[in-house]
Amino acid sequence: RKYFRGKMSQTFTLYHERSEADGSITVRADRNVMPGDQIFEDYGDIDNSLYLEAHGFVPNENPFHCAMIPTRFVPSPQQMPNLLLNAMISLKLLPGDERYMYTPNICILEDGSLSDSRAEAYLTVAALANSDNDDLVSKCAEALESNDNEFVELQCLYYVGSQNFLKHSIQKMSLQTICESKSSLEQDESLLNILISQQESKKSSNKNIDDITKKSLAVKFRISDKRILNKVAAAAATDSQGGTNCSKIDELSVTISPCPIIKNDVTISSKNIEESLLLKQFNKFIDSLDMPVRKIQAALVGEGMRLGVVAKEDINEGEAYLSINASSVINVDTAISRNVDMNAILNQMKLLPESKKDGGFDILVLYIMYEKFVLQDESKWHPYLDLLPSLTETKNSSPLFFENIIYDYAAGSDLRIKLIRNKMKAEDSFLSLSRNKVIMKFFGLDVMHRDNFFWAYTIINSRSIWWNGQRHLVPLLDLVNCMELKNNAGSVAIPHQTLLYDGHKYAITKASTSFREGDQIFENYGQPNDIYFLYHGFILENNTHDFDRWNINELDGKNNMELRQIKKSLTERMQKYSATKRSLSCNDLDLPFRVPIMNIIQIAETEQIFFERALAHVTSRISKDD
Repeated sequence: RKYFRGKMSQTFTLYHERSEADGSITVRADRNVMPGDQIFEDYGDIDNSLYLEAHGFVPNENPFHCAMIPTRFVPSPQQMPNLLLNAMISLKLLPGDERYMYTPNICILEDGSLSDSRAEAYLTVAALANSDNDDLVSKCAEALESNDNEFVELQCLYYVGSQNFLKHSIQKMSLQTICESKSSLEQDESLLNILISQQESKKSSNKNIDDITKKSLAVKFRISDKRILNKVAAAAATDSQGGTNCSKIDELSVTISPCPIIKNDVTISSKNIEESLLLKQFNKFIDSLDMPVRKIQAALVGEGMRLGVVAKEDINEGEAYLSINASSVINVDTAISRNVDMNAILNQMKLLPESKKDGGFDILVLYIMYEKFVLQDESKWHPYLDLLPSLTETKNSSPLFFENIIYDYAAGSDLRIKLIRNKMKAEDSFLSLSRNKVIMKFFGLDVMHRDNFFWAYTIINSRSIWWNGQRHLVPLLDLVNCMELKNNAGSVAIPHQTLLYDGHKYAITKASTSFREGDQIFENYGQPNDIYFLYHGFILENNTHDFDRWNINELDGKNNMELRQIKKSLTERMQKYSATKRSLSCNDLDLPFRVPIMNIIQIAETEQIFFERALAHVTSRISKDD
């Protein structure tokens, strides 16, 4: 099921509830209504065809409507080359028995996407048949021979430029449908106005009114289709007057061109004036918290880091620079609301056996969504929450928001699998909450939607500081940026630690190296780059922890047979990466995503460096044993 602009409509089940006790139905208003106003309802994310067939009307505006493409413009399985037919069977887009193969319905939404994700996948694979790039087709064939499902998916579905080929197919089908129509959008709109006038004039006599009404409905439905198709087709074929140019159908083509490599020095645009005001508000808020030790302060630091923390005085290695009362942080225990209904939801979640799972993650996500998007400025935490990355900033930096096409730059590596699994986990969590009637009734659709949930999900994942098996959001401390530092002895400084003292009442953080007054404070988070990117959206150029998850010395305890199996596995993984490796393409993505893509490529290449080392080590061990 597709989301509409990050929201999934739950309007019917949210506002229509059947009592299990007596079978009665309660209907609630889905908007505010003044006395004497007509009551309207949102019927949900349904297409105009259902409104027409089941209810006998067509809405004036319906963002959930999609325009159906005639099947003659859609490549059928029978027209498909055997190679692509086998790819679709392998990807479970088609059944293995030809008798049950059919052309999927292609219905285009106003944003140019399709209403069915399986139909999108079908068209993407089918687009290879019209590709002039023989290399793409041969790579798909090679993947099919490997019988590796992930390899087939990467080479036949998520191939280089796949999104552009899909977009091209959708635009071309839209243009074909418009150009073969017997009337234009303008003609239909003019006809509808005439029919409406005729309806008004004949109401008094009641003559032929039914026939005119039926015609009006048919034309209105046709217009809703053509508005979508014209919008989608216009992006590819527009004439000098701004109309649709049907002569361009056969000229439409897709090219994939390389881009110049851009240095990873793009900084987040800092709205200095606004952030300075937020910073003043935040520092005033910090003054109200119980922090016996506070030798640091928040500051605008730039250099791609936006905000950070600087030393207010000289700080020696091992010296405490911040201590904070546990009551001054956001955690499961302090997630308490003055709102009775919200508090009931939180308390109910805390009673569940899984509530402490992952440090209280789900409770904290829901709590900061309420504080940020419902209470807003009335939240006691708002000076802190307002200073955190905004939804827009998070969309541009958090991999959770990225389309899968960006993940494909890690093709053949472990990182791609981790990115996909992390998004699937977040999607499942969102769907679970969106199906909870109590939560949905309390938050409403304007707050409980995918973007807001993903923002909160990213904040808890990226900013949690752990102690006593729980996650904590710690104002000021979580603004400390990450960097691998040297201690006073010249060795790599130890990773950040937060310790408890005074009967677990206070949490204290000590400096891992020395800082001078005015220096930016950094901490080593002690993680490999794939974890940094997965949850934080950045990588470190110099990171000694990058190979921590791979220990070559562990291979020394393996026998000869195990080593040969490891060698085979390493060789296959390196070959898959080599075959699926992506290069940066101007056609694929906008400039803001170039840096994340380069980070993805760097992580994947680092993984291959380890595999090369491991393969050399294993090969050497096998030679010695032989």
